[in-house]
Amino acid sequence: MPAPPIIVGGRGTPGTTLPAARFADEYNVSWDSRPQEFPDARQRVIEACAKVGRDPATMRFSIAIHCIVGETRDEAMDRARAIYDLRPRDLSFDDWFAGSSEQRLFGSVDEVAAALRPYAEAGADRLMLMHSQHTDLDSIVLIGGTPAPAITAIGVATRLRRDDRRAPTSCSWTSGCPGWTASRRRGSSPATTTWRA
Repeated sequence: MPAPPIIVGGRGTPGTTLPAARFADEYNVSWDSRPQEFPDARQRVIEACAKVGRDPATMRFSIAIHCIVGETRDEAMDRARAIYDLRPRDLSFDDWFAGSSEQRLFGSVDEVAAALRPYAEAGADRLMLMHSQHTDLDSIVLIGGTPAPAITAIGVATRLRRDDRRAPTSCSWTSGCPGWTASRRRGSSPATTTWRA
């Protein structure tokens, strides 16, 4: 039986990049980092691979990002308000949204797809999109219709342009623990939908 893949997550610091270079199959840039930090974190992992004598081409890269999506921007805003209302908060909605939008993808399906493209182009082999409304499975279905297949295709084309045949294998929409996979799993969480190229 093959061994399960080892994924190390972090922000590209030596405490995670060196163990990943030695032992991991995949490095995941943690969702609580600013997503735009992904290329720099990826580069530091590549440098760590060189330090330990590992071929960087054998390392997969992923990023996990919180995401709020709607068919329209207004619908996405409604979902943001529902997430805000999940628990009591000290901040007003406007202040919470201003801060959280720095770490989340937000907007219509087309806007989210456009925001994901740079990660595929920067070398992400897998994109994990997380949302906080575990019972809102319509969001999972919504993003599966356009952004996920489109980003998978973009990633494949990017890898082939680099003459690297390790094309991305999946784009995942995750709610809660990524160990569960379901297309529709009502009344329970977590739920994950994964699309494979």
